[in-house]
This record gives sequence, C-alpha cells and structure tokens, in this order.
Amino acid sequence: MVKGSPPQPRRRLASKLLTPRECETLAWIAAGKSYWEAAIILGITERTVRYFMANARNKLDVVNNAQAVAEAVWLGLIPRLAERPVH
Repeated sequence: MVKGSPPQPRRRLASKLLTPRECETLAWIAAGKSYWEAAIILGITERTVRYFMANARNKLDVVNNAQAVAEAVWLGLIPRLAERPVH
C-alpha cells in the first residue's frame, strides 16, 4: 500500500456508492465552479447539482463541499487540481 492512499476496500466502496454524475459534479465544484456554473456546464438544473452534491456528501459521510472534494480526491474518485487539464 502506498503511503497516503486510502484503503482499497474503502475506495472500492466509495466508487460504487457515488454515481458517475455525482463524481462529475464534484469535479466541477472542486474546480471552483458554483452550483449554477456547474449546472450550465452539465446541462442540468442548479437544483439537480444541489441534489447530487447532497448525495455525495451523505455517501462520503462529510458535512460540507470542501470535505466532499477532499475525500473524493483522497479516494481517487476525482483528479487532484494539478492533474486537471487547464481550460
């Protein structure tokens, strides 16, 4: 096991719990987009973005978006900022 990496069972569980759309939404929030901006990019409503983020927070057992992003990055569900393409 690599130092600083999550235990494999936890990573597998989290990747099964979060839907691809929840991961995609988390990635846009991690990139600094607002709910409204993420909604426009994803072609969904702001309410749906809020729903996806609430689900992700619940599934990751965290209380805010910053914690959700940190947990998702740590679990390898979304790329770290340095690994994301620049637009």
